[in-house]
Amino acid sequence: MSILGIAILQMFNSTYKTSTSINDSAEYQADAQNIMLNIQNELKYANSITIDSNAPTNIVSGTKYLYVSGGIPEKNQGALMSDAVPIVSLKTGFTSALTFKKIINSKSIEIIVDIFKNGTKVYTLDTNVYLVNMTSNSASVSGQGSSIKYTLQT
Repeated sequence: MSILGIAILQMFNSTYKTSTSINDSAEYQADAQNIMLNIQNELKYANSITIDSNAPTNIVSGTKYLYVSGGIPEKNQGALMSDAVPIVSLKTGFTSALTFKKIINSKSIEIIVDIFKNGTKVYTLDTNVYLVNMTSNSASVSGQGSSIKYTLQT
């Protein structure tokens, strides 16, 4: 009877671990997709962008920002750093990173969203966004960066 009990306990433990792994996988994929969708919706009508390697240290009125703070992707369109709002809520233990890259000779940028679980990368989502309102001289980029400053047409 003890052997049968141990076997059943191990089976339940294995099933629980598999279920947790599948749930985590679905959650970080959905989080990455939500982050990407929010960023795409923000940037596709931008009329100027600046990609920077660091999160902003001060806010310029009339300018919007996308960056990661403490592993959480944030959008700031206020007058102060404290006006930032999370793009999504991540499950405990999950963090994210953003990478923005200007595509040379194009009105597009590449956006990469990385999701981490307890510091280990578990998922990457990569896409290009066509910037509808951009002109050839309205993007300021030095390589790639983890934050973006942009304006929208008024």
